Amino acid sequence: LFGGLKFSSVPFYPTFVAMRVFLLPVCAALPLKGVSESCAEFGQSLPGALDKDYTWPNPTSIQHFAGKGFGAFRVPFLWERLQPKLQGELDATYLKGLEDTVSTIVSAGGKAIIDPHNYARYSTTGQVSGGQVIGADGSSVSIADFQDLWKRLASHFASNDDVIFAMMNEPNTMSTGLWASIAQTTIKIIRNTGAKQLVLIPGNGWTGAWSWMQSWPDSEGKLSNGDAFASFSDPGNNFAFEMHQYLDSDHSGTHDACTGTSAGVDALTAVTEWLEAHKFRAFLGEFAGGNNDQCSQAVDNMLSYMEQHPAWIGWTWWAAGPWWGSSWSSVEPNADGSDKPQVAWLEKHLQSAVVV
Repeated sequence: LFGGLKFSSVPFYPTFVAMRVFLLPVCAALPLKGVSESCAEFGQSLPGALDKDYTWPNPTSIQHFAGKGFGAFRVPFLWERLQPKLQGELDATYLKGLEDTVSTIVSAGGKAIIDPHNYARYSTTGQVSGGQVIGADGSSVSIADFQDLWKRLASHFASNDDVIFAMMNEPNTMSTGLWASIAQTTIKIIRNTGAKQLVLIPGNGWTGAWSWMQSWPDSEGKLSNGDAFASFSDPGNNFAFEMHQYLDSDHSGTHDACTGTSAGVDALTAVTEWLEAHKFRAFLGEFAGGNNDQCSQAVDNMLSYMEQHPAWIGWTWWAAGPWWGSSWSSVEPNADGSDKPQVAWLEKHLQSAVVV
């Protein structure tokens, strides 16, 4: 088991028949490399209406990418839609949408990364923008509320080895120490359910790889993610830190221009050294670049760098999804089944060694 991804091989047994030698091929699982299939987290209204405020990924999109050799599919969803009342039952209809998407991914041979896309917040106002930070002073959203979500989710999917748990999307504007403590206690709750799957742990500050070693994301101004997570542990010994890295001038992913061909490598260098020093692993959950030569080279250089450093176990591009339209970062297949230009950049990096 490597990064939550199973690899298998069939040994070579020479069989002599009519003086010919037949060799059985080595078969490997799809790599932990793919796309975010985004749209179930869309919209401000809560709970919102299906196919008006939000929608689920198109099964043909998932099958399209799996057919090309992509093996990781990150599925963002909203906590409030899945669990309309804190510590209440999961909403059966929204859960069914998530289950159906997971089933499509697994049937296509991929890994489904389920991702509460909530920025370490939960809203009770009927609008996403009214969210309160988990466990913060004065917040009505407690750490126990968040742990209840994961107790239910982990129990529900514990028997499906092809599901990966992304604990939370992009915590930000909060205490880094608080978030690290929440993550540490929550992974124990997940393991107490018997779930053994890979768990992806984000940092504070929108979990930026470039800022992982900096203290400015901490609302208390004290700790970097590197400091806060230096002693992080998992009773199941199967976790990786999820990081995001955009290549534009402010690392936000809101601009299609990349700052240079070394932008990604430069952003990842310091945190890669930290990962290697602590014998940790990481997964690049979001990255993107506009359709231009500079971004093409920057993405190629970054993914090549990651391949040279096994601490990085995989990646997902942001984003695919049926409502992304003409967005510069969209890789959703065109109506005629053809690909956006950036897909070719990613296909170059899909080859994965067989681990026996």
